[in-house]
Amino acid sequence: MEKSSTRATLSDAPWHPHLVWWCRMGVRYGSLLPLFFLGVLPLARVGVTCVYAAFVGLTCAMPFMATLAWLTWREFDHPAPATRREPCAGEPHPPRDPSAPRSDEEKEEEEGNDVGDVTAPVRTVAVIGGGAAGLAALRQMLAHGMDAVLFERTDDVGGLWDYASPERSKVFRNVLQNVTKTHNRFAGHHPPKDWPIYLGQEHTLKYLRSFAEKFGLMNRVRLRSEVTSCVETANGFELVIEAEEIAATQKTSPRAEKRSRSIRAAQSAAATTTTPATVRVSRTEVFDAVCVCTGQLAAPSVPDDLNFSSFTGAVVHSSEYRDPRDLAEARVLVVGTGAASGSDIAQDACALAESVTVSVRTHRWMIHRGLTQGAPTLLARTCSAMPAWFGSLLALYADWIPFFFTPGMTDSRDFLNAVALGRITLKPTISEVNGSTVTFTDGTSRDFDAIVLATGFKRAVPFVHHALRPTHRGLYKGALHPRRPRVAYVLFVMPFGSHFQCAELQASWIAKVWSGICPTPSIEDMERHADPFDVDASHAKLGEHFRMRYLVLMFREMFPLVEWARSGQLGRVWRTLWARYADPVGEWDPARAEGGGRRNEGHYLRAKMAPIVWRNIKFI
Repeated sequence: MEKSSTRATLSDAPWHPHLVWWCRMGVRYGSLLPLFFLGVLPLARVGVTCVYAAFVGLTCAMPFMATLAWLTWREFDHPAPATRREPCAGEPHPPRDPSAPRSDEEKEEEEGNDVGDVTAPVRTVAVIGGGAAGLAALRQMLAHGMDAVLFERTDDVGGLWDYASPERSKVFRNVLQNVTKTHNRFAGHHPPKDWPIYLGQEHTLKYLRSFAEKFGLMNRVRLRSEVTSCVETANGFELVIEAEEIAATQKTSPRAEKRSRSIRAAQSAAATTTTPATVRVSRTEVFDAVCVCTGQLAAPSVPDDLNFSSFTGAVVHSSEYRDPRDLAEARVLVVGTGAASGSDIAQDACALAESVTVSVRTHRWMIHRGLTQGAPTLLARTCSAMPAWFGSLLALYADWIPFFFTPGMTDSRDFLNAVALGRITLKPTISEVNGSTVTFTDGTSRDFDAIVLATGFKRAVPFVHHALRPTHRGLYKGALHPRRPRVAYVLFVMPFGSHFQCAELQASWIAKVWSGICPTPSIEDMERHADPFDVDASHAKLGEHFRMRYLVLMFREMFPLVEWARSGQLGRVWRTLWARYADPVGEWDPARAEGGGRRNEGHYLRAKMAPIVWRNIKFI
């Protein structure tokens, strides 16, 4: 009988896997060792030299940059002495400035409306509109002790981001924000970490509604209440509200009559159903101040020089575009690129459309949406790590750089790649529309089945009396009516950046003015320096321009750094100056962060992008 014997192999040795791994690493990195001494060390010396040169150059340029930033600060501040201040509760109110000139038309309006001098502080505020601007305004008014009520004409808050409500939604199914979730947010309310970096319409709507729930705003919201008129009276501002009230009628199920009395008594609650019926009720309410937050995307702007009515296909505005399936197998023409809407719709439609052509009037700078090949761009990384003092300095200095705004910028996403691959065709402006044929200024013609107009919007507030509209006198600092400072308009500017932060800062400044914390110039000075109001909504400035604009107006009240230093709060001064610039301004001061800020929140894409970056470099 033969003995079975097993012979031990080399791979059975416990040290074998470790030896193999070390040999593989020796082959991989041993060949790179000469390059390390011959190339990496000289490159490191060059890198250190470049960093040193950049530091020295920045140090030499800092005085000039600071001078330009100081000039911008002076420009953003009040152009006249801020001598007018709203009274606080219990304080007498100064009479209306008699030096402010009044036209004959305004005198007749004041006599007809019986408008007198305001003698009481702002206690009640009407916020009109339940979008992002309205929710931000409502939160700030309540935080400053005012009795504020928000009126929303639909059945829930969310504004244009409510995709399920076509009557007010201005977004399409696959739309994405062009600002990251860590930057386009409100102070004290962070989007969940598992959400995408760029939020779509569904996540944005959830964010806005969770913001309203977190800060208890829904108790002050009146849904299905539309403001149809706003006029000034002797007692304040009179609003006519048309509300839908539910009148309930009860009906008993017939099956319950066939059962015994005991069963019927036990199941009476389940057998009773409620049939809602809406009743339109009109009522009048008076408020001390009015904050209009209905948005600036009220009416589509359609070019008058082109006869689109002769087009035999479908003509829709970008606000009416909903789903790429609506344009399946169609020859689509997109007119305009806009700040993002035209290029986004073209990319969205080209997946199912037969062809997509974009008519471009003005060639704009095409920028990426903060990501390049799945990794954050250098600009995104820099803005994420920038401290508050340096970011503010750069933002104030950048306002003097003209090429940032001429001829304009567009968030392209993958627009240029789609053009290079032939999925999107670029054409110049339109010269003629005849039937289904569109002729361009370069002499070429094409047939189309549908035209999408990405030509912008017009601002309109038809429910506000014409004397209180911004078109009548303009807006002081883009927010306050100069002659009626108790009428404000939130987010009636279009920043190329964070709309949420801009709305929050505007609302915070308005609330501080109405509560008597921040002063303003006289009525006459505000009228003289009011910004002209453009009916056509367009992106004129970066979002950082508006952030700095309202930060300057509130800086002394929000960040009294000198007083903090004198009282020994040097740590608070240090934490404020070195807070993350990209965070909302309300979180810069950790001692009174609005809603409770999170430390080290939002380090740009670090958690999501680190594994991807590691996978891309570990093959070396």
